[in-house]
Amino acid sequence: MIKSTGDGVLAIFDTASSALTCAVATRHALAKLGIEVRAAIHVGEVDRMPDGDIRGIAVHVAARALGQADAGEIIVTRAVEDTARGSSFSFRSRGQSLLRGVGNVELFDATTRDSRPGRS
Repeated sequence: MIKSTGDGVLAIFDTASSALTCAVATRHALAKLGIEVRAAIHVGEVDRMPDGDIRGIAVHVAARALGQADAGEIIVTRAVEDTARGSSFSFRSRGQSLLRGVGNVELFDATTRDSRPGRS
């Protein structure tokens, strides 16, 4: 975990599948408490700051993608879909989205195999 952003969390992972697994587990655990969460995942380079924070376009892409997610959804970018293809996750294209300050990015709903989009 890099930081808490009020009602959100910014975290980095070694693999896209690890990030997806964490998002699914977090959503499942909080749903038991009646809390719906949304998540966005992007794969990209970041710069680590001396204070432990991170910065870079990858952070902005993930933040903008999160703005496209509804409660209960896990949204990923094309980079994640490419990286995690063949894993235990499935992806359904949402098409291109114009992300402010980033441009057009293809977004996907991520699900675990045998689950409904956005509700894995």
